Amino acid sequence: MELPQDLVLDSIQEPCICFFKEKAHAAEAPPHFYVAIPVNDKLDLVVCIITSKASKRLEYYGERGIVLLPKKAFPFLTKDIISVVDCNRAILIPKALLPQIIDKKVGFSIKTRDLSDDLLRDILLAIEDSRIVKRFVQVAIKTSPISSRLFPHTPSAR
Repeated sequence: MELPQDLVLDSIQEPCICFFKEKAHAAEAPPHFYVAIPVNDKLDLVVCIITSKASKRLEYYGERGIVLLPKKAFPFLTKDIISVVDCNRAILIPKALLPQIIDKKVGFSIKTRDLSDDLLRDILLAIEDSRIVKRFVQVAIKTSPISSRLFPHTPSAR
């Protein structure tokens, strides 16, 4: 039995990896995996795309704002190549508005809620280090509960 999309979205209280297709992408474009990180009382999410186009991202950005995922870091990443979390494309979106960008034909699912603290630290630091991510997104990450948990002895203005 599949749960209603709104219920699944409301259940995001901790970082997770989601799977969906953005309406804005071309009709023939495939859905992608995304890292979703709840911020500011868990009403908003910072979302970063996971892509298997690692070499293109590294060529374009260098290593700044990119987190490498080893081959088969998660069982649902089936391509036998390195994937990356593109933190340079991090966006802040209210949970309530997420259904408006999701292609309903593909739907929305949470693939895992099991992200290591090391991976989360790398993602948070890559978002903060990016020269492209908007400042308000970086501030939302720095002041989020997950940041406070992962960096307990660091002031919010890292």
